[in-house]
Amino acid sequence: MYVLRLQRLGQTMEEGTIVAWLIEEGAVFNVGDEIYEVATEKASVVVEATRGGRLLRQIAKADDLLPVGGILAVIAENDEQPDSAAIDALLAQSAATIAEDEAQEAPVEPAAEDSAPKSEPAKVAALPAARRLAAELGVALDTLKGTGPEGSITVADVRRASESAASSSADGV
Repeated sequence: MYVLRLQRLGQTMEEGTIVAWLIEEGAVFNVGDEIYEVATEKASVVVEATRGGRLLRQIAKADDLLPVGGILAVIAENDEQPDSAAIDALLAQSAATIAEDEAQEAPVEPAAEDSAPKSEPAKVAALPAARRLAAELGVALDTLKGTGPEGSITVADVRRASESAASSSADGV
């Protein structure tokens, strides 16, 4: 079972309005099937499934405005038959994860060099996976220049910095 989230359909997309669901609750769908339509600032787009499954519960309804990453629905994989309590638990866990990610990715105005401590991770725009990897590898996010959307730091940026640091320390030994 997994949560279907609103995906970013363009570099500047921050939110989208659900126009319509193209499948009903309980319907089975495959990769490539059209499952919902979303309107962004620039276009209305029909979104195809990137994973197969069965639509258990529509969370977002037509005309709902959601941020990128917002929860659209709960999907069952294979022959899963989760009960309502299991679905509610997954939604609660997913909502907590979204809140945590939003807190970490909150856009912040650039601070003057000496006004913010270097250890403040919320001041650096970074994807959640990049934050986790940076913590694991001991890479300081505030020393990196991001190549992701709107200059955010990506996993590739963190890996490059880690490999560069490892190469530099190996050269100096």
